[in-house]
Amino acid sequence: VETVEEHSYLPETSLKKLRETLGLEDDIEIN
Repeated sequence: VETVEEHSYLPETSLKKLRETLGLEDDIEIN
């Protein structure tokens, strides 16, 4: 389980990961 603290210091990487994860779970576009 990833926490906000883990994401806070790498915003770009975390956002990319989040978009990839959401993309795999659902066909949701994140603009």
